[in-house]
This record gives sequence, C-alpha cells and structure tokens, in this order.
Amino acid sequence: MIHEGTANIRMPITQKMFSTMIGINKTRALLRLIAAAIGIAGMVALTPAPLRAQEGVGLESSIVEDEFEDEGDSLEELAAAQALAELERRRREKSNAAGHAAIQNVGGYEYEIVAESVESAVKEASMRALKSSAARLYYGDYVLLGRDLLEPYLNVYGDRFVLKREVTSEHILADGSRRVFVNIGIDQGHLFTDMEEKHFIAKPKLRPIVAVLLEETIDGQRGLDGKARDLLEEGLRRNELRTESKRVAHHNLGVDVSADASTLRDARLEAQRWDIDAIVTGSLKVKPRKEKVILYDQMFFHDAEIELKLIRIDTGETMRHITSHYSASGLTPEESLTKLLTQLVPMAAFELTDGFLDEWANIMLDKADYRLLISQVSPEQLTTIDSMLRALSPSVQTYLKSYYGDVAVLNIIYPDAPPGFVEEFLRRSKVPQFRIKTDETGGARRLEIEVL
Repeated sequence: MIHEGTANIRMPITQKMFSTMIGINKTRALLRLIAAAIGIAGMVALTPAPLRAQEGVGLESSIVEDEFEDEGDSLEELAAAQALAELERRRREKSNAAGHAAIQNVGGYEYEIVAESVESAVKEASMRALKSSAARLYYGDYVLLGRDLLEPYLNVYGDRFVLKREVTSEHILADGSRRVFVNIGIDQGHLFTDMEEKHFIAKPKLRPIVAVLLEETIDGQRGLDGKARDLLEEGLRRNELRTESKRVAHHNLGVDVSADASTLRDARLEAQRWDIDAIVTGSLKVKPRKEKVILYDQMFFHDAEIELKLIRIDTGETMRHITSHYSASGLTPEESLTKLLTQLVPMAAFELTDGFLDEWANIMLDKADYRLLISQVSPEQLTTIDSMLRALSPSVQTYLKSYYGDVAVLNIIYPDAPPGFVEEFLRRSKVPQFRIKTDETGGARRLEIEVL
C-alpha cells in the first residue's frame, strides 16, 4: 500500500498581484476561508484513510489564525494569495490523478479454481482475493490482529468489498467438477478502512511488549507461586523488552498456553486487546533429588528443566524456542531451590531473547535492505524463492514477515548487493517466473512480485 505525503508549496507573488489585493476586504475574507480549508480539510483528504484514526492528522490551525491576526499586515495578503494558488494546484492534481487513485485502491486477482459448481468457485475466489488484499497490509508498517476471526468476518461481510466477479471461462472435467477461471476486483480502500474500524489493524512497536505465562511445578505439583515467572520477567526487561503480564491477569498466568491450540488462541486474542506484541510461555519443572552427606554436611539437591517459547501475537508463530537444564545444591532445601531459580531462570531469559530486538526489527519493522511482496505463491514456491535468495551470497539473510492467503511479505538483509541486482536476478528466473513491479515509494528496495 503506497501512501503519498503532503507538501507545502510556496509560489512567488508579483507586485501587481499584491497591490490588487490591498483594500479588497471581501476578497480577503474569502481567501481566509480558502487558506483554512486547505490547511485543515485538504490535509485530511490527502491522508490515507487507514492511517487517520490510528496516527491522527496534525492540524496546526493556530498557524492559520496567527497568519491572519492582523488585518493590516501585508503577510496576510501574501499568505492568502499563496493559499489560492495552492488550491488551484490541488484541483488540477485531483483532476489528473482521479483515475489513477481509483485504480490503486482496487486490487485485481485472477484464479483458476476447481469446484463442484461455478458458484462455489466464484465464492472461493472471492474469499481468496479478500484475504490476499488484507495480507497486503503487511507490506506496509502494519500487522493484522485477530486473524483467527478475520476470515469468518469476511465470509459474512466480505461481499460489500467485492467490486467485480467475472468468470472468463469454465470447463467440465471428467469427474463432473468444473475448472473455472475467475477475475475478482476488491475495493481495498474500503476494506482497509473497515478493518481499521473493527481493530483488525495495528503497528508493531520498536520495543515489543510481552506477556509472560509460565507453568511452574515441583515434583509434578504446583508450588512456586510465580517466583520463577517474576525472575523471568526481570530477565526479559534486562534485555530491553517491556513486560505487561498483568494486563492479561484474568488469564491464569501459571499455565503454558502453547500446550493447547485453543488456549493459545484465547491468550493471543486477549493479549491483542491490551496492545501486547508477543507472549513468552512455557514450563519450569523442578524435581528434588535425594540428599547426600558431603564432607560431613548434609546437602540437598534440585534438578530443573525450563522450556520457553516466544510467540508472535498476530500470527501465533513461534519466533524463539529454548530448553535448558540446571542443577543446584544447598545446605537446606530452600537454599538449593533458591540457587536453582536465581541461576537458571535469568540465563534462560537471556538465551531466549539475546539479539531479539535486532531480529524483531528485521522482521516486523522496515529495517531490511529489501522488502518483497510475493502474491499467488504457494508454501512450496515460497520455500524455493527463499532458497534462491539465500544462495546469492553467504551474507544474505531472509525474514518472513507474513504469509497469509497466498501473499507473502519477505524481508531481505543483503547489504553488499549491487544496485538493482535482486530485481534483475528475479526477472531472469525461469523456474519459477515472476512479474515484477517496483514500488515507487521504496525504489529498488521494495518489489511487488507475482508468481506466474
């Protein structure tokens, strides 16, 4: 999704124009209104709709008021004339760009569907097109929330965003099913605005907020009362992550939510409501060992295993996964257990998140050298493309930001690539073949690719 910014244009004014304006109070009042309209309504109109509610639009109305505060100030006439010229420029641009804007806001998709009937093929194609349009948001600085709920929502309300359903050809197969070729047009501007209103869209943060849910047991029984979870949160904060576990406090924080798919889904949805980016979850299993006498002292021992996962809220993908073991001893059971927890848990937190902020930036933020939007791509083709890119150089690193519907967004770290090299490499590919479009806002570092 390509967003165009606004610009303040200052046009020169001649002495004749300046003299003509002086003393014409009615014209001056009209020009005041024009300047105010440009300064406020114009900026709102030029701001992409999906951004308005989330980021807001800065309206410096005080500047307009100050500029016209003194009726006798010559700057008033100058600013008003510039406002009139700006209004005319925008009128021309709007007229010239109206057709282009309409095209950019419409996503066109072509599908070959095998189904029992033409109607079911068109329905399947429409849903695929809606999901593909939604997935394009990942190409910008956005993520989709509530993805588990988005498809059911689109299944009920998606028709309002479908502008075109065109069956270009159909063939009856030997088993009686139909091979149908369908063109679908989606009103992406309307779709994105509606998704934002329903809170399906968010922006990832520079420093992610995490919630920690940890199952803690001693000899198979609960009994640590959150001590390990507190130590884990402290360790995560040392690695510059922000923790807000209590925001999901009505969930039992002493559980491993990754152990069950429905529990993980519920935890993700709850975390999304509280603006949390990731979940750290897992289990700590402590097992006491038989005490021993060592050098006349009776010693107590504990063994432990900790397993931790760092899970993305939007996709449910596991970004990091570690398992660690540790043993400790002490003159009392309490001393042995305290040593175990204070040594094992902080080390596990460091191992889980060491270098994670850089990885987060490469995946979720626009920090990579290249960003590819790949449409009409299967999981197998995506694996092939990833392998092709990694084979270009040992320095290449690839990060999958999203794969939803049949659209992938892939970030590439390739700092020593010659200008245009990645695009030219993909254009020359024979298997698979691509249709490539350069994103005007990102130049050669942002490419839209369709697998043919």
